[in-house]
Amino acid sequence: NDNTNQLLMEVMGLHLPGASFVNPNTPLRDALTREAAHQVTRLTKQNGNFMPIGEIVDEKSLVNSIVALHATGGSTNHTLHMPAIAMAAGIQLTWQDMADLSEVVPTLSHVYPNGKADINHFQAAGGMSFLIRELLAAGLLHEDVNTVLGHGLSQYTKEPFLDNGQLVWREGPVDSLDENILRPVARAFSAEGGLRVMEGNLGRGVMKVSAVALENQIVEAPAMVFQDQQDLADAFKAGLLEKDFVAVMRFQGPRSNGMPELHKMTPFLGVLQDRGFKVALVTDGRMSGASGKIPAAIHVSPEAYVGGALARVQEGDIIRVDGVKGTLELKVDAEEFAAREPAKGLLGNNIGSGRELFGFMRLAFSSAEQGASAFTSALETLN
Repeated sequence: NDNTNQLLMEVMGLHLPGASFVNPNTPLRDALTREAAHQVTRLTKQNGNFMPIGEIVDEKSLVNSIVALHATGGSTNHTLHMPAIAMAAGIQLTWQDMADLSEVVPTLSHVYPNGKADINHFQAAGGMSFLIRELLAAGLLHEDVNTVLGHGLSQYTKEPFLDNGQLVWREGPVDSLDENILRPVARAFSAEGGLRVMEGNLGRGVMKVSAVALENQIVEAPAMVFQDQQDLADAFKAGLLEKDFVAVMRFQGPRSNGMPELHKMTPFLGVLQDRGFKVALVTDGRMSGASGKIPAAIHVSPEAYVGGALARVQEGDIIRVDGVKGTLELKVDAEEFAAREPAKGLLGNNIGSGRELFGFMRLAFSSAEQGASAFTSALETLN
């Protein structure tokens, strides 16, 4: 998630070129930090080169950020972060917008969570300068945007170096230095970015399918209902999960407990899939790297806490998760389902890690698609 944050902010022109993945405690990193401080002062009215953030973040820069997200298989947390950032800029960015872009943006990197390599491997293979060069050349990024260096994203095909202690920028590599990690558009890992909007009678969410094998993208199986990650871990260790099932992890949404990270489940579900079981996850919570190889419909809205359909799901209900078509379907009679009493969330879900302090803010949170933000309703009232 943090790596994706860096990557997207650079593509939006909010970092110095090539600054995202230079390691800390190195002379080059220190030089970039100093230069960033100098550059901020150059962008002031007093300096005659005024470039406030409101002149940088616009529709084009937001589209650029989503293109880079898809091209790198980045964190699904940004289906929360980017709509919230857009809203703060007075722009509506929806999951459908993001999914539409996903259909036409090729996957160019295999880096965690989209592969086994880490961000240092990505940097060594060509990094941001190569990525931006390829996407610009393919017409997939807007070049005519403002950045902290002025107008034009093509400045970001350069990378920083130290020359006798002085910070300089040179054109970055024209070719990838490792096509197992970073590829040109002409030899992309996939023709699409792999983000699906999931919709059906269980609600609306997203699924990242870029790392999910096609044969695992559709699961139809009985529900097993959990309200805590540890419950699923305990069930696994007790041998209760040796079967096909759809794990429903509910009361993990923004209003319920602020959407804590749900990574703890992924290894268990991955082991079960490797053993030949058909497994999937449906949750109103978040997983920053999505599910890796597990089909996971996440950020499902309306969330269980506000009476969403997940609150009425019962053990054994048949659920179909279809990452190919983008559907999320509960196969239960509609009248019977509507007559069910919604489950109540566990009290412990919103206690601990400082969650008590933010209870009043959670009451104001918007839906996941609107950024799970406490500021959405106030921003929407502005003209």
